Amino acid sequence: MYIYDSCRSEINACMETRTFAVAHMYKDEKTMDSHTHDCYEIYFSISGGKQFLIDDRLYEFHKGDIFFINQYESHYLVKIDKQVHERIVFSIHPEYLKLLSTKETDLSRCFTYRDEAFGHKVTLCDDEQKRFLYYINRLSDRYDFGQELMDRAVFIEIITFLNGIFALRCQQKSDPSKKKNTASTGTHAKLMNELCSYVSQHLTEDL
Repeated sequence: MYIYDSCRSEINACMETRTFAVAHMYKDEKTMDSHTHDCYEIYFSISGGKQFLIDDRLYEFHKGDIFFINQYESHYLVKIDKQVHERIVFSIHPEYLKLLSTKETDLSRCFTYRDEAFGHKVTLCDDEQKRFLYYINRLSDRYDFGQELMDRAVFIEIITFLNGIFALRCQQKSDPSKKKNTASTGTHAKLMNELCSYVSQHLTEDL
């Protein structure tokens, strides 16, 4: 899958294909005024930054923070460090997530669920960051045959993984006693990452 180096190109690609597109950026683009898109946005900070204004909420953001923004929420990058600001941005067409969702699993929940206690930001632990970046690396691989199917499969893994984390953080926010399970969750994520990696490397072998 092609990984863009500009938000504008990535958003245009998403709207043209009505699926999803990804950008991996190191340099700062000209900061846009407060704006909305016709697509969902996932914004993952690799090297940190400073402030992100989404609707009426102002967030400090650092390395490992990820933001979920829907098509109705205005957002504005207030200020970023003068150093290189590395980030990964997804644009996702809302109708595409509807097609991928099931009655049991709403893949758009991280973009649509909002309450006073929990908003747009989730901080990924080290193991969660590694797993997320592992998926991104799989997207950046090139396939000749069936590439679009492989990209879709990896995307489903990514968005399901992130929705699971989002749901867990919502639970922890409403019930602080559940925060004690965070360490075991991180360990579980690490084991799953190792398992996925092993399976990918041994697909052609007998069980």
